[in-house]
Amino acid sequence: MFLDTASDNYQLSDNSPCIGAGNDSIRISNLSYYAPQHDFNGNPRPGPSNSHPDIGACENALKNSSTEIKEIQKHKAGEFRLYQNFPNPFNPNTNIEFRIPESGFVKLIVYDMLGKEVETLINEYKSTGIYKVEFRADNLPSGVYFYQLKSINAKKNAEGYTKAKMMLLIK
Repeated sequence: MFLDTASDNYQLSDNSPCIGAGNDSIRISNLSYYAPQHDFNGNPRPGPSNSHPDIGACENALKNSSTEIKEIQKHKAGEFRLYQNFPNPFNPNTNIEFRIPESGFVKLIVYDMLGKEVETLINEYKSTGIYKVEFRADNLPSGVYFYQLKSINAKKNAEGYTKAKMMLLIK
């Protein structure tokens, strides 16, 4: 399926069954997320026009897993930010980083391709800062997963920030 996994080149080969077999959107918790309009190199996607994206195209949550949350840095300036997991693709561990500029209640949830919740990584009050969570997917099958960060604005008693990203588990 891939060009050269031994050299960490996970680009799809020309005869991969993943080409054009993906979805261009997913619905999680009444929110729709759409595939990016351009790939990492700035090329329009999907290509050709009006085709489906490739499965596993990563552009611009488990009953028996374990997670580790580390606060990387206290940080007051800036905005909410959810970073792309690293490494991606991964097997079986990956790190997810996020930044919260104000203390509050935070949820970080992993979903499968169908939008089913796989694991809640964080569901608690967090102080202002930058955090890194190790996600262990030892008991999950290979595939595309989504992770979503939500914050609750305590002052307004309303959802503050929501962002989701895609990751690829390859075993």
